[in-house]
Amino acid sequence: MNPNIDKNATIGKNVFISNFTEIIGNVVIEDNVNISSFVSIGSPGEHREYSMDEKLKSVLIKKNSIIREHVTINNGIKDNTQIGENCYIMNKSHIGHDAIIGNNVTVSPSVNVGGHSKVSDYANLGMSSTLHQHCEVGIATMVGASAFAKGKLESGLIYAGVPAKPIGINYRGLESSNLDKDKINELIKSYKEIYNF
Repeated sequence: MNPNIDKNATIGKNVFISNFTEIIGNVVIEDNVNISSFVSIGSPGEHREYSMDEKLKSVLIKKNSIIREHVTINNGIKDNTQIGENCYIMNKSHIGHDAIIGNNVTVSPSVNVGGHSKVSDYANLGMSSTLHQHCEVGIATMVGASAFAKGKLESGLIYAGVPAKPIGINYRGLESSNLDKDKINELIKSYKEIYNF
């Protein structure tokens, strides 16, 4: 079955959308995005106060991102749900309504991102990890496999456990990020003092 693409969707250049995928409403997909099969983008946000047929906001997927099989991305309720540039969203993950995923973010298989969450650039969400609603994940932060994160997670740290707590510094993530070296060194120094890593 060919993908079902809403007539109101805007699809950029060199976008690949595989079979059995559904694009609902006025979703915007920028250039060079690759979307695998059995993906749902733009379905109504999961919220008891809004009906299933209520179309409030939409979804923006920025250029050069990859979305793998069985991913669900809900439309926004108050603001558009957004996937940044050069993201890799792996299979069976869920991105809730109004969530903002920054640039160069890796979302591993079976991750759940709660509504209104914000994931900053170069973050890495480990397999089967969960972000509670309104969670804020800092730049180059890593959330470990099966962790449950809530509240604000500081940039450049590794979080693990239930609830997720900082267990180390994400040196590799910081080095790959767009932070300048002075800022990285400042973060590392402060974390060593605060957490005794």
